[in-house]
Amino acid sequence: MIRHILVAIGSAHSEAALTIEKARDSGARLTAMHIVDRMPW
Repeated sequence: MIRHILVAIGSAHSEAALTIEKARDSGARLTAMHIVDRMPW
């Protein structure tokens, strides 16, 4: 049984939607993470 799912925000929207649905169906905790890669100027 899946207890915790980590999903990267900014990936394909359909992929994120499937992950959310999977978390709901299994009762798992969902953590979304958005990483911004900043270029040094």
